[in-house]
Amino acid sequence: MIKAVFNAYLEMRLINKTEKQKKYYKSIEDLPIYNFFKLKKGEYQYLWKSEKDYNKKYPKTLFSQVFFEMYFQFPKLDNTYLRDMSTLEDYRSKYVRTGLSRWKNEFNTLEAKIKKTEYKETTLDEFTNHIERTFNNPVGSLDVYRVSTSKAFSNYYLANEQLKKSHVNN
Repeated sequence: MIKAVFNAYLEMRLINKTEKQKKYYKSIEDLPIYNFFKLKKGEYQYLWKSEKDYNKKYPKTLFSQVFFEMYFQFPKLDNTYLRDMSTLEDYRSKYVRTGLSRWKNEFNTLEAKIKKTEYKETTLDEFTNHIERTFNNPVGSLDVYRVSTSKAFSNYYLANEQLKKSHVNN
C-alpha cells in the first residue's frame, strides 16, 4: 500500500515538474497527428516534444488526458479503441493511487477484452491519403509532423462531408 501511494506521488510529481517545463504535448491542439498515431499504438514516449526525452519516464495519465480530449472534441469519431485504452490507463492510475484490488480487476478485465476484440485501425497513411485525395492535394502534401491532431481530424471530417455531398449529387 505504501509503495503504491509513493509511486502515485512520484508520478504526480513528474507531471507537475514536466508541466512547468512544457516538454510534452498535453493537448490535441499542439500534438502532431504523427505522434497521435504513435500514441494509439501504445508508444507513449511520443507525448514528449523532443526525441531526446523519449527515453525518460513519461506520466501515463497524460495519455488519458489526450484521448479524453479527443473523445469530446470529435464525437463522430469511431473511437471505441481509444476510449478503451484511455479507460485502461484510468484504471491503472486509480489502482496505483488507491491500491484497491477493484481497480486492478477492472484493468485486467478491460485488458482481456481489448486483446480479444479486433479493432479496425486506420493507419496514418490511409488517414492522410483520404484527406489529400478528397481535396485533390498531391499525396504527401500533408505534413504529419507539423499538422496538429485537432486540425487533421477537422480536415478529415470536412473530407467526409464533401464526399457525402458528391455522392448525393451523383
